[in-house]
Amino acid sequence: NATDNSGAVVYTITYGSGPTVLTTSGLSGVEKSYKITGLTGSTAYSFSVEAKDATGNVAANNPIVVAATTLAGIPGAPIPSVSAAKVISAYGDTYTNLPTSIQNWYGNTFSTVSLSGNEAMKNVSICCFGYEFTAKPINVSSMTKLHVDIYPTTLASMSLGITDGADRMKTGITLTANQWNTVEVVLSELTGANLANVNQIGFWNLNGTFYFDNLYFYNDATTGVSKVSLEN
Repeated sequence: NATDNSGAVVYTITYGSGPTVLTTSGLSGVEKSYKITGLTGSTAYSFSVEAKDATGNVAANNPIVVAATTLAGIPGAPIPSVSAAKVISAYGDTYTNLPTSIQNWYGNTFSTVSLSGNEAMKNVSICCFGYEFTAKPINVSSMTKLHVDIYPTTLASMSLGITDGADRMKTGITLTANQWNTVEVVLSELTGANLANVNQIGFWNLNGTFYFDNLYFYNDATTGVSKVSLEN
């Protein structure tokens, strides 16, 4: 908050080894806020702030130095280990995804982000959305579970499932904030679902901000040997 008889103030913010130099303007006597983006997580920074008038005259107490350490950055989602032969994927970097489009049913703001070099989707939501398959319907009757990894910052709970002409979902899924949560739905538990006629993967009862990755169906059924014999 600087004052000048011209009524205008120019602020210069300098930080880093480069250094990075940013400028912004304000009104004399009015507190000015400025958001600096693109910082590295868990890193100490020293920000030098100078105030000048429109002709470049500096304030007598320039610069003011502000020290701050950023919080830890959000890590990339876990890398799936399920064999690709057992997966039908809608979103993620690990598998080949079926063509889809996001259906913003209501109250969502989507943005693609890079977390530790891995693409993820950020969503600020107050309701629900779906991942619609382009060549719908798809047949997932050979799959046993629906999987997604969720990193919530303010989202506390959600519902996940499919649409097959009706909404079939698992409700009341609780989430732990600021860490990756593995969310899975057992498809056989979706009462009345027609797994051979899936149009969309649905996210319901959302109210908050979260990141998600690795959205796919998979088959975790195992085969085993029940009896072993040895013959000559």
